[in-house]
Amino acid sequence: MVSERCKLPLKVALALTLAIVSALWLGWDKPYWAGFAVIVMSVTETTGHSLRKGRHRLVGTLIGVISAFLFVDFFAQQQFLFLLSFTFFAAFCVYRQANSRTGYIWSMALMVCTLIVVMGKRSGELTFSMGVLRLQETILGVVCFTLVFSLFWPTSSRRVLHSTLLSFFADQQGNVEKTVAALAGKGERLQGLGFGDGLKFLTRLEDLLPAAKVDSYHIASEAEAWNCFMVQCREWALLCGHLSEASELLDPAVVKHSQQDVQALLARVKCRFVSAEAVLRGASHSDNPIPVMIALRDEAADDPQQHGAMLQLEQVLNDLDQLSFKILKTLCAALALDTLQVEVVQKVSSQGWSLERVCQAFKAWGMIWIFIGLWLFVPMTGGSMIVMLGVILASVVVSMPFCDVKTITYNMVGWSCVILLQYALVMPYFTEVWQLATFYFLNCFGIWYWFSQPQQVLSRMLGSQLLIIMTMGAVKLQPVYDIQGALLQLFLIGGAMLVIYFVNRGLFSSLPERVFLRHIKLLRYLFAWQLRRLSLSGKKGQRLSRYFGQLLLGQSPLRSVVLAEQAMARLDWPRYPELDREKVAGIISRLYALTLRLISLQDGYAEWLSKSPSPQMTTLLAEIAMALSGVLERTGDLEHLQPLENKLDQLQSHLHQCVQNINADSVLLVSLTAEQALHLYRVLAALKLIIADFKQLTSQASASNLGELKYNYFTL
Repeated sequence: MVSERCKLPLKVALALTLAIVSALWLGWDKPYWAGFAVIVMSVTETTGHSLRKGRHRLVGTLIGVISAFLFVDFFAQQQFLFLLSFTFFAAFCVYRQANSRTGYIWSMALMVCTLIVVMGKRSGELTFSMGVLRLQETILGVVCFTLVFSLFWPTSSRRVLHSTLLSFFADQQGNVEKTVAALAGKGERLQGLGFGDGLKFLTRLEDLLPAAKVDSYHIASEAEAWNCFMVQCREWALLCGHLSEASELLDPAVVKHSQQDVQALLARVKCRFVSAEAVLRGASHSDNPIPVMIALRDEAADDPQQHGAMLQLEQVLNDLDQLSFKILKTLCAALALDTLQVEVVQKVSSQGWSLERVCQAFKAWGMIWIFIGLWLFVPMTGGSMIVMLGVILASVVVSMPFCDVKTITYNMVGWSCVILLQYALVMPYFTEVWQLATFYFLNCFGIWYWFSQPQQVLSRMLGSQLLIIMTMGAVKLQPVYDIQGALLQLFLIGGAMLVIYFVNRGLFSSLPERVFLRHIKLLRYLFAWQLRRLSLSGKKGQRLSRYFGQLLLGQSPLRSVVLAEQAMARLDWPRYPELDREKVAGIISRLYALTLRLISLQDGYAEWLSKSPSPQMTTLLAEIAMALSGVLERTGDLEHLQPLENKLDQLQSHLHQCVQNINADSVLLVSLTAEQALHLYRVLAALKLIIADFKQLTSQASASNLGELKYNYFTL
């Protein structure tokens, strides 16, 4: 029996050897290009991920070939325009390659375009032959990889997807138990029900589902049901946030007389999640109780805040009951256990630019111009090779968050020395193809076997690719064993990495400390814009302000919170003894909570506007949102928050009087339906919680000494 540790190295080594030998047998000039395709596709979690990456590699290769043809066709005789258009194309590709769904397409497009432009030497005939050869080699590599990984121990994405869903439903059962305890006054207040973990699950699901559609017929045949399931999971995460809001505002004693109804509803929800686990484990039927609407007894009719929180809790619990019923029904349809009329899933509207991705594109653009300058003005051996290697390495490094360039360089030098020793002392004695195949098989197997841990993926990638790069002379149709060429490549790689190191450290630094502080500062403006956008959404004018604001600050604050959390995890904490890691983690948790409040506010405000509310009330809400936005933009201006809180309390009191018909001359001057009152309560509650969270966030930030992160090795 083959051990689990040996299976993946055997598959990678076999696919790589098959690709190189097949290219030599077909008489193609650059077999190592087929080997690169195999190596890159192997660094994935499942067969579905690999096949999807292979498709993207083919599409990216095609885009890169066409782009190279266009550059040579239009600007072959105009050097400046050629370089200018190429660098802007490279910056565009670097910006797009950060996209989780299509990023690899643009990464491949840039690499292939650079290879063909440099190796084609702006000659139409040579460029065309290089482009065709690249396509052939890529297709061969994808075919060899698919053949080997489909026949030998395939790893199905469907199994990984099911295991992820099992852990999700188990976590939700725990959240339901926490909710029961919190509403009964026996547990802690709900803090977003693990909102950050819910976001990580959604990100994981968005990664696994497209891969599972590629290698699983069962998933692909029910794609619409799975897409609907993903949308419902997003709605579930948002409803959990609304539930935590109602719980924070509500005194558990208020719902004491409705505990039986609440516990029965949550028991139905938990029963559905238990059934979902059973279905995923292979059960043929599920227990899906019919939702039952509940009406909580209002024990706080005289308290505006408690009354509003009671109404909100009632609505959220009923929504959770309905949504959990739909989730289980959709899951059964996705597993082909039931039929379901799937709703058409609307695509999410595109958001504004990601400022972090703009910084990455700008850094890559600057690096490329430095490499072009070295090629044009520094008399160095290798010529335009420095541009080709520099563009490829720069696009890879800037796309890796918190990339340690020194570690990568040390790994490259170490692997190069090991491989060059074999290249100089062993490979010149090869006289048969089977000897060459054995060499690549044994080396590739050794690299993937000895560096099999998940955290060693970088070593596997670098070792495998340098194995091909440093020995590419030996796999030509006429083998050339030139140690000087391999040493020249190593020298150029070292020079390119030196440029990348200084630019990456100095311009929009990728150090975890700088990334953390940059996104903490950016979040202030993102939160402020989200509030300002609400104040502008009800107005017909100011289209230009909305357009530019959405373009520059329209990205979701969640991106910055996630990046700040990742940067915090990468910090070298012993260097900052005055920093308390628990306090910084508390800031991240508070940022997640504040993001949840903003999502809740946007959701409630959109519902409020859709119910044809009074213009006067909408104007008051817009003024409060605009004022709060101004306070967020001014750090530490907390004295202006108290008047806003007082105004919200007054509005909540007047709303309570209006609903209870206590004061017909209320400032609202409108008669609200129960549904309109609920949405207005939700908006006011979200605004109050945002103010409370911002106060706590400011005090936490001031007490955590974040200024210590500004100092690094180069600070005097």
